[in-house]
Amino acid sequence: MPAIWVILGLIGIYLVFIVGPSVTGFFLIFCKRWGSSYMDRKLEGTTVNDYIPELRESFAGMEARETKDVSIVSFDGLSLHGDYYDSGSSKTAILFHGYNAYPLNNFSFIGNDLLERGFNVLMIHQRAHNRSEGKHCTMGLL
Repeated sequence: MPAIWVILGLIGIYLVFIVGPSVTGFFLIFCKRWGSSYMDRKLEGTTVNDYIPELRESFAGMEARETKDVSIVSFDGLSLHGDYYDSGSSKTAILFHGYNAYPLNNFSFIGNDLLERGFNVLMIHQRAHNRSEGKHCTMGLL
């Protein structure tokens, strides 16, 4: 009889300390959260506090530019989107944002610079981020 209690105790410990955190981590890390712009957040007192004027100017510069929403349908039927900035060039820079990010958060500075240097810019909204469909981030796997 005591062996059953030990086994049940070990199963309980396994569920609480291994399965629980694993399932919670999966949903927190890989499931869709809608990315938001830095400009949608309170920036004062954060790590970007010293760069707020430059960030606002950079965002305004990109938002003032004409953009085209482009999309494809993936092999699994999801609509994946991007923002295309056309400078009339034959050169195009394709920019992929980071995990749980918004393209302009990562690329407003470099996007403005590339456009001024004569590049077209395509900013991808990765799967399960922003306007792209999907329930789970696949870290580029799909």
